[in-house]
Amino acid sequence: MFCVAISILLPVYNSEKYIKDCLNSIFNQTFTNWELIIIDDGSNDTSIDIIKSLLPLFKNNVVLLQLSHHGLPYCLNYGVTYAKGEYVARIDADDIMLPTRLAKQIDFLSSNPQIGILGTNAYEINENGEPFSILTKPQFDAAIKQAFKNDCPIIHPSVMIKKALLIEYPYNENYPSPEDFELWIRLMRVTNFENLQEPLIEKRKHFAQATYFNNKLFIWRSVKLSVIYNIKNKNLVNALGSIRPLLFLLLPNNLVIWVKAKKQHKQLLKFKQSNSI
Repeated sequence: MFCVAISILLPVYNSEKYIKDCLNSIFNQTFTNWELIIIDDGSNDTSIDIIKSLLPLFKNNVVLLQLSHHGLPYCLNYGVTYAKGEYVARIDADDIMLPTRLAKQIDFLSSNPQIGILGTNAYEINENGEPFSILTKPQFDAAIKQAFKNDCPIIHPSVMIKKALLIEYPYNENYPSPEDFELWIRLMRVTNFENLQEPLIEKRKHFAQATYFNNKLFIWRSVKLSVIYNIKNKNLVNALGSIRPLLFLLLPNNLVIWVKAKKQHKQLLKFKQSNSI
């Protein structure tokens, strides 16, 4: 009997501009023992039409689930119930897997059974797919758990995780953003983390993302998690330091978007210069 090693969870919501690139990057993986579970969260653009047009490429490796709009945590939990693989790999509809991503992660996890959650570094790309920076995260478990005091040291769409963990510890559907940070804080007590120190995905930054338009809610919830985490660990200095992002709550969203766009443009020019692009 054929056993699936990896279940790829791909939530989709109004991603018509980028979904084709994402699906092609999955199809072109060097590791082939996977299934793809697409969860459409009530898209009202042409995302579903594009997905259905590409399904013949994947033969019988795809489960397409179409829901009314419930939000990301619900979609991920729903998708996990269909997963047949021992491991679950995350990717977002506007991001891209590099060809060896699944192969390198499954090889590492197979050799290191004590690791329950494996992330990677990532290239950041803009709306046009141009890389403008490299996101680097701590490598080993102790450093990752220490970094939670100030930031989220795991890149969610880069993660491969043991499915058993997501069955026992599902995403909190009452905490839609940042749903990953909230989950990692719960899981850090029961498993080990690691990050491969090379970029294995391209993570897109664009101004239609929920992080931008729900910026204030995202910041507030991130700060709340950081403060609670530091207080529980009796680190009042870090607890006070983690409230600094609340200053952004005083700014209108349009101004925050403009500032981030200017920063992204400067990073793009610097990245091109340093890499002779």
